[in-house]
Amino acid sequence: MAKTMIRCWISASLALAMTAVGGAMGYASEFDPLKELHERERTVTASWTATPPAVDGVISPGEWDCAAATAGFHSATEVSLLPDSPVIFTAYGPSHIYVLVITPQDASRPLSARVTERDVAALVSDDSIELFLSPDLKNVFQFITNPAGVTADLKNDTLHWNGEFKAAAGEAEGSALPADWGLPAGKYWFAEFAIPYTTLETSKPSAGDRWSINAAVNRAGPWAALSERKDKLFSHIPDHATLIFLGPGEPYVQLTTLGAFHFGEPAPAGRVFNPGSAPVRVNLDLDMRKEGSRTTEDAYRTIIGAIKSFSTTLDVPPSSTRTFSFPNEAKDTSIDRLAVRMALASEDGKAQRDLVLRRGKVRVLPPLVVRTGNVPSRRYTILTADTTGLNSRLKEKPVTLRVTVQDQAGKTVLTRQAAGPAGQHELRLDWNRLPAGEYQCKVTATSVAGDEMASAETSFHIPEDPVWLTSTIYDDYGKTDRVPLPWRPVKMNGRTLDIWGRTVTWEPGSILPSKIKSLGVHLLAEPMKLVVSAGGQEFAIPMDSFRVTAQNRKRVTFFAEGKARGIGVRADMFAEFDGFIWVQLTLTDQIKGRKVDSLRVLTRMDASQTHLYQTFTRNLTGAIPDRPVRIAWQPLPNESIVNFYHWLGNEDRGLGFTFATLQHWIPRSEDNFATIIPGKDRHTYAINLIERPASLDGRRFVFGIQATPIKPLPPDWHGMVATSKHWQPWRFSNQKPEWVDMELVWPEPMTTIMLGLNNPYNVDAKQFLEHLKDSHDRGVSLVTVASCPQKISYHDHWMRDFDLEWKNLPESVLNWNGVPTYQNCGRSYTLRKWLFYGWAVENVQKLGTDGIYFDGWQSGQMGCWNPHHGCGWVDEEGRRHLTVPVLEGREFNQRMCLFLEDHVKAPHFLAEGAPERPGFPRYHYWIHSWEFVPSVMGYATEWLTGEFTGYPQTGTSTFDPAGSFADCIGLDFFRTRGLSTNYGVTNMWLPLIWEDEEELKRDHQTVMALAWFLPHGVPIGGASYLNRQTLMEVLDVLYRYNHRHAEFTPGWRANPFWTIESPKLREVMVATWKTKGEDRVLAVISNLQLKKDAEVTLRWTGFSGARFVNAPTGENLTPRQGRLKVTLKPETFVLIAAEREPETPTHPGADRR
Repeated sequence: MAKTMIRCWISASLALAMTAVGGAMGYASEFDPLKELHERERTVTASWTATPPAVDGVISPGEWDCAAATAGFHSATEVSLLPDSPVIFTAYGPSHIYVLVITPQDASRPLSARVTERDVAALVSDDSIELFLSPDLKNVFQFITNPAGVTADLKNDTLHWNGEFKAAAGEAEGSALPADWGLPAGKYWFAEFAIPYTTLETSKPSAGDRWSINAAVNRAGPWAALSERKDKLFSHIPDHATLIFLGPGEPYVQLTTLGAFHFGEPAPAGRVFNPGSAPVRVNLDLDMRKEGSRTTEDAYRTIIGAIKSFSTTLDVPPSSTRTFSFPNEAKDTSIDRLAVRMALASEDGKAQRDLVLRRGKVRVLPPLVVRTGNVPSRRYTILTADTTGLNSRLKEKPVTLRVTVQDQAGKTVLTRQAAGPAGQHELRLDWNRLPAGEYQCKVTATSVAGDEMASAETSFHIPEDPVWLTSTIYDDYGKTDRVPLPWRPVKMNGRTLDIWGRTVTWEPGSILPSKIKSLGVHLLAEPMKLVVSAGGQEFAIPMDSFRVTAQNRKRVTFFAEGKARGIGVRADMFAEFDGFIWVQLTLTDQIKGRKVDSLRVLTRMDASQTHLYQTFTRNLTGAIPDRPVRIAWQPLPNESIVNFYHWLGNEDRGLGFTFATLQHWIPRSEDNFATIIPGKDRHTYAINLIERPASLDGRRFVFGIQATPIKPLPPDWHGMVATSKHWQPWRFSNQKPEWVDMELVWPEPMTTIMLGLNNPYNVDAKQFLEHLKDSHDRGVSLVTVASCPQKISYHDHWMRDFDLEWKNLPESVLNWNGVPTYQNCGRSYTLRKWLFYGWAVENVQKLGTDGIYFDGWQSGQMGCWNPHHGCGWVDEEGRRHLTVPVLEGREFNQRMCLFLEDHVKAPHFLAEGAPERPGFPRYHYWIHSWEFVPSVMGYATEWLTGEFTGYPQTGTSTFDPAGSFADCIGLDFFRTRGLSTNYGVTNMWLPLIWEDEEELKRDHQTVMALAWFLPHGVPIGGASYLNRQTLMEVLDVLYRYNHRHAEFTPGWRANPFWTIESPKLREVMVATWKTKGEDRVLAVISNLQLKKDAEVTLRWTGFSGARFVNAPTGENLTPRQGRLKVTLKPETFVLIAAEREPETPTHPGADRR
């Protein structure tokens, strides 16, 4: 047996250390011998093998015995060590390095393997395993596979690189894996890699060589990483573990589990292999402690804090294997660090060389974990009790939970009881008859025999009704029949809906719209159809009747009915002033028991007018490809982000579809609930309501339709500039404040104006008002402190009282500046009232801001199944499904618009040179979002976009000076996510580059960004990122030509002044600003090609007698035969001005002569 030496044990502060066995005194000269483990290099080893494993997606018995292994992966988001950790195996041979990563599956869903093509960035959105290797500690090579064996490879974060390697994936039950690995029961999946040294641009390692290594496991989102992530990228070499190569015959370790350390039951286990000819001794050291704990350096060796250390030795004979398991206890919940080392021991027993070392943060939980969640609107609290920590003691027997609720006087007012196996239990505490106040909950867990196994306490608070809840301001704005600017009232003329810029018509051939026009152009190639397939025949539901039931300025309510072959459909609809049409289809079937094969909504659009698309995921955005686009309800299966908005169109207009639920749907797969089917002449958008045999009788389906643009743009949308607020005098906004439309200030950690991401009732008014005065003194509008309205934290005291009522479920938690911040859900009526009153009344009205900035948007980004505020639905198998609060989000944003219209009188709303905007609101409602959903967030006056380039799916990030838009997003993505014209909202771009420093060093990325912005009319939403000198020089030219009053023609439209004769490329374009009332035209010519120069030939087609100059320099440009030629480097631009030559005075009588 292994000889165990317990060096010290855990106790309260100032407790005496006690020696457990005589061997412990061998360290008498070392007061805290294992403390140094927490500072040692994280080490992984690769063993030598002459018989490499087969990379075939099957783990055969003994196949990976040739490899060293380690558990101890870190949480990718919280960096703590994971108890259910993946395991990585590493070995090397004459020509390859071999790696196996095995990971537990997410039991709540099947594996996701949607990506089917190699080298697609979206691979990491599948379940996927990533491997990172750096032989020279300078270049990092990355290899990825999903469960289907689809791969990608990168060098230094670029997908443009391709290397030779082999990967295979497979699945296995825990019971089928080697028992000596000690892995818990359950399902696992794994990836095997064989990578040639030539691919890694190195030679075969020698014994003792050191590389860096990392591995990451994505459960459709980062879940675990071998190395603690400090940088944003797993590829960051300084964060990696050290990979040390062992020589032939050297011993190696497979440390495949660390045990249930999170419940104070650490148990490192695995195997030691000794392929050599001599016996070896391996030390196993385990240390768990609270950070900062220490042992006094005296004879008493008093522990200050919490320390528990364990050691054992393993003697392994030659050419043999030794299995080990080292269970211990460390129950003190103040412990927050763990380190484990297995090291080759010298003859005197001291560690000679580390074979594996893992260390990191941990959280030790008590055996009974209880918490409460309040639902005041329904007058109850949910108490959750987790008894998982009792597993080892219960031995699969049930546990009984008893809950006693006492008031502040100690009187018992409620009791509850529940029984079941170890795990999570929920008990509902109804307090409808209890008065407001604080209540204590005492919880005990008892065994079948009646023995108390654990106890815990928690509390909840019944609140008085707060002012934001009793206030009627939110509800009053919902009762008023007003249309916010710049829209006009909705009208229904016969069967034609008339809203700003668009008409929608219903005709007898279809129960759905037959014609949709936007800005005078038909969007539909044929009527939208509800198509049934039954008995081998396909038919559409016609419209038999149509009736308007209610109409006011904001909304018209109506229905259509139709029937075909015994199937009846009623479409209940309402349309609002922004053109949003909400449709509820209710179906009946006269043939009882009949099952149809499919039911789909088909929308066909002219392909020549429809070449762009977007969905609520970056993976499916840009140019419509030449293959079907399968749209998943959850693009990331491990996240509650729902792909609930889809849009098809072009740079000027389009058609969007919005979804709230898949209840009553039966798609073949939720991974394809809607499909874009490209065609030569027409593209088809299919909503796949039913795709498997099913009855239609009694089913209901809801969805939204909205043509875009949804409202007019202000006349100078293309010239607006916004920025973060800075005090430094050298900043752009302080050099040229007259050119800035609006500023914003940030919360912690950038300032201390607001703690957390959404804390409206605790904004530091004094500090904010100083910022507001400074902005107004400089003539600039200032919006509220940046807030994420979709987040909530316990910084706000109301969170404790309403937490479960407001939270999004399943819980989504962001650690912001050390504080857990939770995703909320706008379906909660009390949350909407809290949020509205907090930002509208407590900030806009009381502080006098010029509007609101929301970094994210209320109710929309996340799906939710929280039943405590009405989200989600349950299927026949009892599983809860996500819904999206689309209508609640519209409600909130509509009411906020009306409030801002009534209460914001921004004195500096217009920047210098900006035209008046009659019919437009005089406030800013600025919303930042990665994804655009005009049906919910279109009430914003401005959007902010552009973060995609800082965190690209392919290419080099623009945070890197080598990054560029052409490399990491391309033209179609840029136009889909960056334009204002096709949605009807001023869409400002946040250029994530670092070129505005006090000492200016470079401007090539600023030039690059402007080359993209200017011809597209993309306004700048983050001027503080750009080289201010270059930006000021360019804006100075634009202002000289009065660009904010000019008639702007963007680069994708033909203009009456310049034509590009060559090259005929979409990436080479010209846009113009025509000064009103004058023959003056400013043009920008941009080359947006990736790493390709452009020799551009321009032909002037404008007014006669024009002269041309390089606008920034004033250099005269002489055309030849009416043409100008310019040479443009990749992603650069030139500004050319054209003005009519002044007439030369003529001599009297010259005409006669």
